[in-house]
Amino acid sequence: MPFDVLNIGRACYIGTQMYNKLLSKKWHPDKIELKPWQDIPQYEREYWLFKASIYLENQTASAEDVHAKWLVEKYNQGWSYGKVHCDRMKTHPALLAYSALPLDRVLTEGCFRDMVDSLRDFEGKPIEFKE
Repeated sequence: MPFDVLNIGRACYIGTQMYNKLLSKKWHPDKIELKPWQDIPQYEREYWLFKASIYLENQTASAEDVHAKWLVEKYNQGWSYGKVHCDRMKTHPALLAYSALPLDRVLTEGCFRDMVDSLRDFEGKPIEFKE
């Protein structure tokens, strides 16, 4: 049975958002807004599924490997580094080498990878989310 990328991606999105809220509480308490999966834009859902599928297809992939693949995809779509994320200008503050990312971003990537690894154990058993 193939991995259920949609449910694993959704679970990791929720877990990562909660983790980011905890990290940001200290520095930016009002900046993080937790949105349900169905309320985030399609491109964001594709991003979470893209990351989950890489980890599910390659159990030895590191957070650095996944970030490198994401960089290539974003650059191929015409994005560039910018201090602020802007869809219209196609700029993103994480379009940097993995080693240059801020610590909170590195920790978030590691958290996501660990969640995929943990959820892999549930494969074949239903993981249900109520909308």
